[in-house]
Amino acid sequence: MKNAENTDLLEAAAAVLGRNPRATMAEIARGASVGRATLFRAYGTREELMCAVEEQTIQRYVNATSAAVSREHDPLGAMRKILAEICAMAPSYGFVAARSLSGELEPRLHARAAEGESRVIGIIRAGQEAGIFRVDLSAEWISLSLSGLVIAAADGVRTGAIAVRDAPRFVEQSFLHGLLRSSPGTP
Repeated sequence: MKNAENTDLLEAAAAVLGRNPRATMAEIARGASVGRATLFRAYGTREELMCAVEEQTIQRYVNATSAAVSREHDPLGAMRKILAEICAMAPSYGFVAARSLSGELEPRLHARAAEGESRVIGIIRAGQEAGIFRVDLSAEWISLSLSGLVIAAADGVRTGAIAVRDAPRFVEQSFLHGLLRSSPGTP
């Protein structure tokens, strides 16, 4: 399978798994608009497919944080870029986060995700030092809050509580309004 086709297949599988983490290979194939045989040729087992989805999702996250840091010198602009990219992959991000919380994510993937996480924390700290972001909350807590909002958005889309088109705006507004200093006197 060509790399672009493989990427598309993994994106489609991630969307299915984001909506239903227990989806069968047949359900994933149907959701990805491929035959079961195609899916099994590319990934011999469900676990192999899930690992590939995790790897691709984490790589996208790491790439997004790297791009935001390298292209954006303004912490707020960098955070907005990261929010947009993470929201675009909310279903797969939520799927990977759930696998991580349940202890099913491989340690090497945790380590890879930590690269992106450290960049997010660095951006938050830079924003705190510049007086843009709140300083009364730790950068680590703020980063964890971002993850929680994205997972909540993914779950809201999955359950139909919120529309796909609204998820990025809801996450950005909730996150940034909780992150930004409301006035110069606010810590």
